[in-house]
Amino acid sequence: MSHSLRIILLGLTRWAQMRRMLLTEHLIPLFHGWQASGMEQATVSSGRARLWGMNAMFIVEKWMTKNVITVLPHDKIIAAFELMQGRGIRHLPVVENGELKGLVTDRDIRLALIPSPVSTPEERMFHLGALEQVDEIMTTDLITVAPTTTIEEAAKLMAKYKIGAVPVVADGKLVGILTETDILRVFIDMLETIQASSRLDVVLGEKPGALDEVYRLLEASHARVISVSMSPKETAGSPVYSFRIQRTPVEPLVLKLEKAGYRVVQALE
Repeated sequence: MSHSLRIILLGLTRWAQMRRMLLTEHLIPLFHGWQASGMEQATVSSGRARLWGMNAMFIVEKWMTKNVITVLPHDKIIAAFELMQGRGIRHLPVVENGELKGLVTDRDIRLALIPSPVSTPEERMFHLGALEQVDEIMTTDLITVAPTTTIEEAAKLMAKYKIGAVPVVADGKLVGILTETDILRVFIDMLETIQASSRLDVVLGEKPGALDEVYRLLEASHARVISVSMSPKETAGSPVYSFRIQRTPVEPLVLKLEKAGYRVVQALE
């Protein structure tokens, strides 16, 4: 497992700790769609409703490769190697009749290579010996994830087992593959989100419907809300809710919220 993935995993873990999403009845639909990052549109309905928000952004299904290049168990190893070279990939799921049978990597092929006796120091040559088919070198004891698995969980598995990719399986069928490169894309997108947004940390208190009201106040001020989360910190015993909004001057928003009786403990442009 590369050092870069460990750094990314640390960042994803800290992000998750910072942005513990409100669950079930405490959620309101804050996403009107996030065109800048390809976020799928979420339906806004009244009251407490289902929200994909940051949870949808950080599930495997959003980031995995769906059109997976695969090989058959009886395919020749040399053909799998040439396929990897031609497509610029390092992992090939082995599938038969739609069922995932194993995974072969460029490392599996390298380990199977035997130095040729006719090699010279200037030109090293290798052969596969008696090995011919993919199923002779593929890994069959696989670590897999579901489309709904979070990116953080998938990254932790990859770091724990020191693997560079995990097949994504649903109902026993291969539906995608998630690689280190995909996780790197998540991390880059996450950083771009932080850089392109403002944040308001608000104490809502015990007022019924406060979360909905703050959302409506921000929306009425043309502040597009990207996400809402509950901060692990509390102020005077009350939880602090972090509203991340599309970058905008925050001072007018702070004045509007305070006029409505809410305390803004932090405002970041």
